[in-house]
Amino acid sequence: MQKTGRVLFLLFVLFGGQLSAQQISYSVCPGCWNADSLGNQRVVLRYEGSGSGVGKAMGGVVRAVIPWRRRDEDAGRKRIIVQDSATGARVRNVWVRSVTREVGDILFEPVSGKGAYYVYYMPYRNEGRSNYPKGVYWKPDTTAEAGWLEASAHKSGGATARKAMVENAIVAEFQSIDSFNSVYPMEVVATAKEVAVLKAKYKDSAFLVFPEDRKYSIRMRRDLPYRWIRNGPGAPLYGMPGVGEYYAYQLGVYALRSLNDVRVRFGELRNAEGQRITADSMICINTDGVSYDGRPFMKRVDVAAAQVQALWCVVRVPYDAGGVYTGTVSVLAGGRKTVVPVRLNVTGRVAGDHGVGTFAADHGVGEPAKMTRLLWLNSRLALENTVIAP
Repeated sequence: MQKTGRVLFLLFVLFGGQLSAQQISYSVCPGCWNADSLGNQRVVLRYEGSGSGVGKAMGGVVRAVIPWRRRDEDAGRKRIIVQDSATGARVRNVWVRSVTREVGDILFEPVSGKGAYYVYYMPYRNEGRSNYPKGVYWKPDTTAEAGWLEASAHKSGGATARKAMVENAIVAEFQSIDSFNSVYPMEVVATAKEVAVLKAKYKDSAFLVFPEDRKYSIRMRRDLPYRWIRNGPGAPLYGMPGVGEYYAYQLGVYALRSLNDVRVRFGELRNAEGQRITADSMICINTDGVSYDGRPFMKRVDVAAAQVQALWCVVRVPYDAGGVYTGTVSVLAGGRKTVVPVRLNVTGRVAGDHGVGTFAADHGVGEPAKMTRLLWLNSRLALENTVIAP
């Protein structure tokens, strides 16, 4: 059995006309299925056979309402495949009642009775070459028997239909084939209703700022992650850089109206001993850069209404830093300013005469997953007409 890494996530599931809380985990399950035929995402359902009349007494009908919160715009134009975990076979009798980006409503036959069933919702095929693949999503299909559909009241609309509508399987888990394709948490979208509530609450604001550590890269421009709805805007930025590290973080700007010339203003950071990380040790690579000939320049950043802009910032942590540093960073646009509290807990210790300690030898660039190489965009290395030492 493959190992999976799980994280629990509280979702509010719209089901049967009532709002109920359900705790669903997101995990990565490498090698658990063939992604080339089934896609990179699946839902794990558990059917316990509970409830009044679901299953054998009703001709084998189970309902699953899946709050998948997908970022793809054309969710209804992709195939849904239901698989029996006991046999690995595709469940043929499936009725996809409705599919939106927010929720999928599916009826299927529990061919092996109680147990786990998998729903693959973005299966694709490769129409390119092995060295230049081109993934194409499979279009919806129908494999259900007419008799089963009739018994499931797809057409009859009788008492069976009404009964089937109120029963469901349990959504146990969302799984991705690997960490690269994981959607949690930054590609789990907020619902339209949640976004509308947020906009109404901050209707007098021009924009909202959502700070994010480097490990949660902002991936969506037209959607808000549900994480931002849950945490709310303006939360403090927490980070744990090492001494001497180039520490990267993000300021997610959500424009409630069109923004022109968005700027970032850094304040200095201080620890309890009065040590400082000065403002000139920080930079926003979206707005400040170095051209190919080594000259500094400023880039104008405009954000259209209802769009998200990630502003990547880098702090050059000194070699003699240590402890908890606090301060602020501000985002300015349209005559408005939002101040974000910053709290950096600088870890590691300097060793030896050359300042070599945790991460310090190469400013952390040996770990590119931490986005420590962003400052290479502004590098002036090898601009001089000289031979590089030694």
